[in-house]
Amino acid sequence: MLPIIDNHAHSLASNFLAAGEADFFSFLSESQHLQFRSEMRHSLNGMLFEKALLQHAGVDNLSAYLAYRQQLGLASVSRLFADVCIKAVLLDYGFGHDLLSLDDFALAAGVKVFGILRLESLFEELLRQYDQPGTLESALERHLAESGCVALKTICAYRGGLSLLSQLTEENSQPETEVDEDESFQECRRTVLNSGRIEGRGYYLRLLALAFRLASRRGLPVQVHSGLGDDDALLQDANPLQAQSLFRRNNINGEPLPAFVLLHCYPFHKEAAYLSSIYEKVYFDLSLVNFLSAPSFSSIFQEALALAPYRKMLTGTDGHSQPESFWWAAGSTRQALASLYRCCKEDGLPISSEAIEKVERSIFYDNALRLYNLDLPPLPET
Repeated sequence: MLPIIDNHAHSLASNFLAAGEADFFSFLSESQHLQFRSEMRHSLNGMLFEKALLQHAGVDNLSAYLAYRQQLGLASVSRLFADVCIKAVLLDYGFGHDLLSLDDFALAAGVKVFGILRLESLFEELLRQYDQPGTLESALERHLAESGCVALKTICAYRGGLSLLSQLTEENSQPETEVDEDESFQECRRTVLNSGRIEGRGYYLRLLALAFRLASRRGLPVQVHSGLGDDDALLQDANPLQAQSLFRRNNINGEPLPAFVLLHCYPFHKEAAYLSSIYEKVYFDLSLVNFLSAPSFSSIFQEALALAPYRKMLTGTDGHSQPESFWWAAGSTRQALASLYRCCKEDGLPISSEAIEKVERSIFYDNALRLYNLDLPPLPET
């Protein structure tokens, strides 16, 4: 079994072992109505997940599984990760509370962990600390230089929509005068101090443009939330086509664009595949949908790969909270690739097992290793 580099996920809840039957299935929904999430047990995805999980553990019911997990403790995490051969995980550590630290996650899962820096969380932190744009921007540059992260991430889809990225032109990401800059900065800072979050345009766009230029200089890819998520964003605002005007540009404020990784993407997976097929610096993954809609994931995977170069697709889980989210996502991704080979054979398409292995090596491991310049060994040649 070829190893997987999970190019996007979140840490586990520090008390994940305390989950009971009523809330165990919560990760199978992005609903913000916590009581409703338990309904996902009664979806096709939930039923198939439960059956597969009980079979994996060799127990008869969920109560027995949770008791089995309690008995194993943190060792239950590494068993799940080993079962689907996840070897490394890139973790977004800028969201959530009461989570395992990166070091504790690595120890529990038995994997190598790399950090992803969430830009909006950093912007908000710096806007609370600094009252002058020059000092803030210098602090941002220092922080990126010292963070040790392998990628940046923006959730601008939740802060006004992906169309914000298409507004990162030289004209509106650089205020015309110092007065304009100061007014834009102060308005942005007031918003963060009052609401706790950055959003809209103005100085936020300037910070995104600066962060992207710094990412390009340091060779850091920028991950971009797109497609499905919770209802803090309207789904229509997360269509990656809304960022196409940025991808068409060869530069931002005169500097080369960084590589962009479109995350999640569904139901815009065909749009993401299209963008990756025409723009050199656009990559994508199909995380989150691979454990939220596992029964249909094989067809989603095939639709994307029908258009996208396989060297532009990455494997991600968007796993969070419970280790079973990683296990179900990685397992459904492996099944999707196996299904692709089977469908090609059934349709009489001339594709060899060696060609499928090349695709698998790229999507599971090599693409992430190359794009993020990870300190991991290459796969042995076959």
